[in-house]
Amino acid sequence: MPLSIYHVDFGRGPGSIWTLDKLYGEKNSQVDDERFYEYQCIGGAYGTFLCHNVMDSTYRGVMKIFIQVPYDGTQRAPAEHRKAQAQSIPVDDFDIDSQLNALSTLTTKHCKFSPIILDIKFGTQLAIDPVPGGYIYFVLTNYLPGIKLSKIIFWSLKASVHIANSYITSFRMSEPAAESDEWRDDEWIVWGMVKTQNNRIWFEDPNKHPDMSTWTL
Repeated sequence: MPLSIYHVDFGRGPGSIWTLDKLYGEKNSQVDDERFYEYQCIGGAYGTFLCHNVMDSTYRGVMKIFIQVPYDGTQRAPAEHRKAQAQSIPVDDFDIDSQLNALSTLTTKHCKFSPIILDIKFGTQLAIDPVPGGYIYFVLTNYLPGIKLSKIIFWSLKASVHIANSYITSFRMSEPAAESDEWRDDEWIVWGMVKTQNNRIWFEDPNKHPDMSTWTL
């Protein structure tokens, strides 16, 4: 069935209806029966779609859909059996929680270089869905310019492997700041993020916030 026939209505008039056009990516965290019964874990899945507004086909957005899925082995079980698994909210699902928390924070902080939430809808699945009564969330974000590179193209870029590995290594070595840690503006120099007339200032000047008017980012 073509994706173009699917619409998501946020309930605020015709301008809040969006049509799904293309699947960007999907992932699931389906659990087995042991994790469901013994640890009360529930399975989830999400898809990321390119979409457009029904009132203006040039107004594009990105739709994330989060949905509960039945535990492994019950996908074809009677609806009554799958309905018994229903939860109204995700429970300890890192894949979903991390995305929602990150998007909410970026939106609240008015970040200009990452997607922000334009609309959000919390609903429950219908009788014909994977888990009747289970959660289904629709999160609409703005569409950022540019194109998505395939993994083949990305990893074939010059020096990309070395650069990517250095970022990954640095990220894994990072740790949250402690309450006793104090930020010094000259740390921009240490990390090579600025140019100054005297790069030795970072260990010569005791001032934590020196004059930055002559620094070049």
